[in-house]
Amino acid sequence: MPAILALIGFLSMALHPILDILLYRLIAYNSSSGGSASLDYAYVCIAGPGFFLGAVLIVIAFILGFREPKLLPPADDPPADLPPAAA
Repeated sequence: MPAILALIGFLSMALHPILDILLYRLIAYNSSSGGSASLDYAYVCIAGPGFFLGAVLIVIAFILGFREPKLLPPADDPPADLPPAAA
């Protein structure tokens, strides 16, 4: 579970450079109109929360990864509430 959370967190943080390449280098470069304000709003509204969510998921992954595992009792011992077996 911590590995999946960390992977999703890093992918969420990767939205920032991916959007930078897509919006500003490909779309804005090829468009002839000067209306890049909508691109600016889209970039901020997606990259900002994506970066924050990614950081939160990575912190949660570290917390879950470093906590002590709960060990199960050994399978050899019979449960304590059963009477002893007759020989």
